[in-house]
Formats: sequence, C-alpha cells, structure tokens
Amino acid sequence: MSKTFIHPTAVLDGDIQIGENCHIGPHVVLKGPLKIGSGNIFCPFVSIGGEPEHRRKSGTGQIIIGNDNVFKDGVVIHRGTGARNTQIGNRCYLMSYSHVSHDGLLEDDVTLAHHVVLAGHCNVLQGANLGISTVLHQHTTVGAYAMLGMGSVVTKDIPPFVLAKGNPAKFHRFNRHVFSKLGLGEEDFKLDENQKLFSEKKEISVFFKNFENLSERKVLLFKLVR
Repeated sequence: MSKTFIHPTAVLDGDIQIGENCHIGPHVVLKGPLKIGSGNIFCPFVSIGGEPEHRRKSGTGQIIIGNDNVFKDGVVIHRGTGARNTQIGNRCYLMSYSHVSHDGLLEDDVTLAHHVVLAGHCNVLQGANLGISTVLHQHTTVGAYAMLGMGSVVTKDIPPFVLAKGNPAKFHRFNRHVFSKLGLGEEDFKLDENQKLFSEKKEISVFFKNFENLSERKVLLFKLVR
C-alpha cells in the first residue's frame, strides 16, 4: 500500500502518476503530464510541470522523475518544448530555489546547490555537483562527477571528473573528491590531439562516451599541470 503523503494545500492538476512513499509538502504545485517514482520529497512551494519559459514554443511531452530525489523549498522544473521530456534521474538533491528549464536532463546522483539555474536543453550527468548560484547557458552539458564552484557561469561544455569555476567557468583541477570512491588517480586522465580530456579505463570511458553523445557546445580547452 502506498504511504505517500499529500499536504491539503498542495495543488495537483492533470495526469499525474505518483509512486509510493513520496512526501508532497505545503503549497507544492504539480502539473501533469507528470510521472513521479517512489521515495521523493517535495518541500514547500516546489513547482513542477509549468509551461516552458519560451516566447514561441509551448509545453509538450511530460516530466519524468525517478526515485529518492529531494526537491527543497522553491525548486522549479518546467515541461519540455518537444525536443524531449524534461527528466530527473534517481537520488538527486535540488536545494532551495534551483531551477531546471525546459527539456532539461539530470542523471542520477546530481546535486544542485541553492539558486542554480539551468537554461533550456541542459544536461547534468551522473554525480555532478553544481555550486551555489551556478548558471548554465542553454544546450550546455556538464560531465559526470564534475564539480562547479559557486557563482560559476558555464558557457561551454564541462568534461567529466573536473572541477571548474569562474565567469566564464574554466578548468581549475580534477575533482579529486570522487577519485578515492572510484579508485582513480590523475594519471588515469589524458588529453587527445584535440585537447579533449578522456580516460583509457574501460569502466570510466563510458562516462566520456555519454558526455560526447550529449555535448553540443564547444568543449573548454584544458592545460593539465602536474
């Protein structure tokens, strides 16, 4: 039996599927078509499913949310414009007033800190961590396990496993915090002839392949300093 809790002040409108053990708090607005997995927490004043903020295109498709995500106060997520569904994976943590615009993709275990803003068609890949008030240009991809310093302005794609910061965001160093968890070292990452970062480890190269498939904007050039 579902133990999902829906606060009496929450507003649910349209075709909405909600899994078990979700918590939908005060003044949350959910608008379908919307598919929500199990174990999700929606804190006060979250708004999910609104029309995309686009002058010419209206909402199409649905928003798909996986399992065990946390949406803190004031998070906003908009419906897609037709290119694809807006999609949130599993175990993501979206802090207060973060914003995922139309056609956005968050893979599993992504963290968005307070006031992070993703423009339309952005991709944030597995395990990436975006610092407070980070801003992403539309059609930008942040690679798996990358980390962005607070206040970063991302205008070009960020490869996996790096720490970038600044305006515009530039390579600072590797994201060493995740290396011990994944059994990696800096020696596992290389540059190809086009100055693009990659790894020869088979278990890691899958993250680069996924990044390349989704990348649309010119990747930042990196000079690695040992």
